[in-house]
Amino acid sequence: MKLMVALPLMRALTAGLAAVALGSAALRAQVSVGYFTDFYVGSTGPAAGITTAGGTPVPITDITVFDFSTVEILVINQSANSPHSSELMARAADLATFVQAGGILLFHDRYVGDDYAATPNTLLPGIGNAQFFRDFDLDDDIDFLNAPNLLTNGPFGVLDNTSLDGGNSSTHGYVLTSTLPANTTVLYTVGSDHTKAAGFAYPFGNGIVFYSTIPLDHYLDGSGPALLNQSVQNIYYPNLLAGIAAVPEPSTWAMLGLGLLVVGWQLRRRQR
Repeated sequence: MKLMVALPLMRALTAGLAAVALGSAALRAQVSVGYFTDFYVGSTGPAAGITTAGGTPVPITDITVFDFSTVEILVINQSANSPHSSELMARAADLATFVQAGGILLFHDRYVGDDYAATPNTLLPGIGNAQFFRDFDLDDDIDFLNAPNLLTNGPFGVLDNTSLDGGNSSTHGYVLTSTLPANTTVLYTVGSDHTKAAGFAYPFGNGIVFYSTIPLDHYLDGSGPALLNQSVQNIYYPNLLAGIAAVPEPSTWAMLGLGLLVVGWQLRRRQR
């Protein structure tokens, strides 16, 4: 069974609970995490972070036939600076079914959209009419919002507003914050411009969609600056995997801060 949302119970627990030790939170080994890199299906870059976070990596070499219901978290990276492949686009309805049933989709996108022009996204479940822009004007600067949270202060380390800077394309663009779905939590923006969301999460059905304009495949394959590669591989990526699986609704990340990390994960375990 998929990971399910328990909003009333989680909200009832938000008051009066002390923070728990960060080091005690990680994915269970039984959590299967499928990973697929569009236009570079042979990439094994995502596997190490999944293992670090405590999950079981499942490579997806043929996106046209893979059964999404066999995994609980799905990591998709777009490795090309061009629109998503027709093979991936053909699975849009299946991605929506996966998330609705309680799956977690983590999508890092190099393409984002057309250069400096509002572009729709028909691949992300429940994204509606959000406006995507490919833009490199402030591409080396990422600032976190709603911190501390499970991404910035997670079980694998701490991130600040300099941790992901200096990538010579730390981001490939942004989504206009005002056009995002209701209940979206923006985790980081392009520089200090909070109207330009570069990483955000939102609930869809019983699951969660996380989207980012960071070219994650570049750093997981070790192609960026050494220090940035390390920050992404050792802190950002495993924190993201463990954190988004720990709390059932993205909007609770900021409210919970460092608390409820283990409690949220235990609730998910009971619902399996």
